[in-house]
Amino acid sequence: MTITPTLKGFREGWARKAFEGSKAHFFRREGAGLATSLCGSQDAPAGFLFDAGCNERCARCAKLRESEIANEAAAATEDGQDACGKV
Repeated sequence: MTITPTLKGFREGWARKAFEGSKAHFFRREGAGLATSLCGSQDAPAGFLFDAGCNERCARCAKLRESEIANEAAAATEDGQDACGKV
């Protein structure tokens, strides 16, 4: 069994919660508070998130993240910019 260090300075990304299953969630942490998963089923204080590694990813988080990315791309093109941010 490999011990993975906790994620320091974590703000956003795929991670897994310490001591709770092996499924990775997409977490977002605003300020100094808890990091919360996109699907809403997980939250964790600083220092209790580990690298996602090769662990299975939460299907709900993956779908919500894909939707966010698509919405961001659509908003950029609506502003008169292409996908690279050029006018």
